Amino acid sequence: MIKKNLLVILTVTTMSLSSLTGCGKTKTNDDSVNTTSYETQSQESSLSKDNAETTKSASLKTEYPLTVQIYNAEGKEVSVTFENAPQRIVSTQLSITELLLQLGLKDKIVGIMDNDNPVDDKLQAELSSLKSLGYKSTISKEAIISVDPDIVMGKSTLMFTDKAIGTVENYLDQGINVYTLLSSADVVDQSLDNIINDIRTVGMIFDVQDKADAYADSLEKQLNETVNNVSAKTQGKEKMKVILIAGFQDNTFMAFSSSMHSAMLETVNAVNVLDKGGTGLTMENLIALNPDAIVYVTSKRFEATDADAIDRLLNEPTIQNVPAIANKKILKIGYDDIMDYGSRDISTVGVLANFLYSE
Repeated sequence: MIKKNLLVILTVTTMSLSSLTGCGKTKTNDDSVNTTSYETQSQESSLSKDNAETTKSASLKTEYPLTVQIYNAEGKEVSVTFENAPQRIVSTQLSITELLLQLGLKDKIVGIMDNDNPVDDKLQAELSSLKSLGYKSTISKEAIISVDPDIVMGKSTLMFTDKAIGTVENYLDQGINVYTLLSSADVVDQSLDNIINDIRTVGMIFDVQDKADAYADSLEKQLNETVNNVSAKTQGKEKMKVILIAGFQDNTFMAFSSSMHSAMLETVNAVNVLDKGGTGLTMENLIALNPDAIVYVTSKRFEATDADAIDRLLNEPTIQNVPAIANKKILKIGYDDIMDYGSRDISTVGVLANFLYSE
């Protein structure tokens, strides 16, 4: 079983639903009474089976106000209070949009971002029926506010900055709530469990815990199966050295490294050769890093050069002794499948496992 981190804390103030007013705006709870804290329990919880079932049953109906601890781009904890279930959602990434659709919340989505990679026809039909606010690298805070959301959802470190869509505090100051994915916070000890915890938290925010828990349980089962398969294949073997790169052109490239990437690679008995991502890396850097495998991340930003990037890497004469090149161990994967910090990452772990350990 995957061990869960006790990282998500939800504070629920119990009060009569008939007395609740407001539109999900942020408030302080200095005068709140009868406050109960709920923590994500580990698989090794000492709760008895009966108590665990009682807790699960009681949690299926959200009681508002609900206070959730999130992280801003600087890694600071921020309390966000929901007076009721949000009704107008802006999603800034594909994985969140997919989750909202999975939970039956499509009619509450008032804006999404363009995705980085093509998706299957069924999902594309769903996305096409939603209002696009633009591409994430060019979208503005003003465009988001113009659709009058009562919640904006996305990654903490990449989206909620002054250079992107504005800070968490910018939105809270205007009475717009925010949910940043726990799985995107580099300041916490990341694991794939945090993706599952995010799903359960979103279920509580929108009062759809039954659907969220069922979906989270299915992903947890999928993840456990992958871990067991990898363990059987890698017992006694050294960890493979992997690099995640993108934008290869003119013999330079950019590379990615985050806490979640490290967690994903750890799950498949691998390690990122970089502690920190960067741009402008050269063939000399690749030779020095000497990875066993390369994950090449494709995106809308680099679509002009992504098509033949792997062929150009494999044919670059200066790096032929790098194990990943010599063994042609390069996996092409879409940005949305590895950088979105959602359920797609769990599927991607399975893809990584098959790629790294295929005969």
